[in-house]
Amino acid sequence: MSAGYAHLFALPRTTNSEGLRVPLFQFTFNAGGTAYSKVFEEPHLREFLIEDLGLREDVSDTAMDQLRSLGNATIADVELSENDAAAMGMEEVGVDY
Repeated sequence: MSAGYAHLFALPRTTNSEGLRVPLFQFTFNAGGTAYSKVFEEPHLREFLIEDLGLREDVSDTAMDQLRSLGNATIADVELSENDAAAMGMEEVGVDY
């Protein structure tokens, strides 16, 4: 299990299958040289943070509030293995140093 940080970004709104404009957010997990990423609609991101990553609701709520107001948020001390990241549908992405 790798410990790292999660960085959340607001992306431009997109139109969903029902024709509604919805906000999208990118979740990126970085564990010092390896990063994984996935894009979510807001309710799915909150569910992912709490149910899949096991974050406390107050941590998730603080991050979501910051994401909505500032367009980004960082969560430290997140644990995620490469196998779990793949099972959750995340893609490995390049890391900039």
